[in-house]
Amino acid sequence: CGFHAGPDPGCRQAAAEGGLTLVNHPRVAIGSLLTECNQFGGSPIDMEWFERYELRWGDDVLAIDAGVVGGALRVLTEADAEVAPLLSASTCPGGCITAACYGRLRDELLDRLRAALPVDGVLLLLHGAALAEGVDDPEGDLIGAMRQLVGREVPVVATLDLHAHVTRAMVENAHGLVAWETYPHRDALTTGERGARLLLDTVAGRCRPAMALAKVPVIVGGLHGSTDGDGAFARIMRSAKAHEGHDGVLSASVFLVHPFLDQPDLGGGGLCITVTAPGPGRWPKRRPGHTGEPGTSWRRPPCRPLRRSAPASDWSSTTAPGSWPAPR
Repeated sequence: CGFHAGPDPGCRQAAAEGGLTLVNHPRVAIGSLLTECNQFGGSPIDMEWFERYELRWGDDVLAIDAGVVGGALRVLTEADAEVAPLLSASTCPGGCITAACYGRLRDELLDRLRAALPVDGVLLLLHGAALAEGVDDPEGDLIGAMRQLVGREVPVVATLDLHAHVTRAMVENAHGLVAWETYPHRDALTTGERGARLLLDTVAGRCRPAMALAKVPVIVGGLHGSTDGDGAFARIMRSAKAHEGHDGVLSASVFLVHPFLDQPDLGGGGLCITVTAPGPGRWPKRRPGHTGEPGTSWRRPPCRPLRRSAPASDWSSTTAPGSWPAPR
């Protein structure tokens, strides 16, 4: 069971035995917010920044054929999915996103998703190191808000830059987080493809992903953070990727966090997605032989059987923001 858009007979049989609903021609909502923020300086990012670079609404998103959004759309189209495009907003790095700009983009994303319901899945193409005035974790805020709209059982998958500041809200409200693999970046297209394939496999019942994140309080600059050559981060990335396709590992991501943020739990780490939960109880904060300081870890259990979403009126009353509901 892996990242693939085509059917896998073995996984389909396992899904059927597990009672999962198989969805043909799924309806998938797709949206994107991509920028990287410097909390210590830089010009504020407003709507004009996105308008100068890339800002597409609704059906105009479907014309994107490059980058992470283009890769995702390619896989969704090949899988004959019904795409419900929300918006795609991308701009170069700067200071914080203004409150007015973030509020506008957030409202548009949520209003358009609300209008697109019901959907079988949601795919978000994000950066992970954005910052808005009054909102320290815009990406986690967006994932959580969309989770409230679609309900607890509909898959939500997001892609992130490998410099993302991965937060508890992201992990607990997404079925999967898939990171870029190269720096300097040259895998935007394929990262979008991987995110879309994970979502489609989950919607179709070909896998039931479980996700765990472990972080350490280490912040380093990007000058020696290349994934090429034989540097430390390159070796770590290759080691992580070697686990994919073995022992139920669907995806292994490594994050060298963006250093120009000042946020709680900031640090680098690794995130693993498996076909089953990594084990009972909490994900270990320290592994045998680990000599560094204890880090932060969060775990998201396997997804439940899937049903097409409708507006989830009971979500806010039964689940506190930033936490994942206990199984019913």
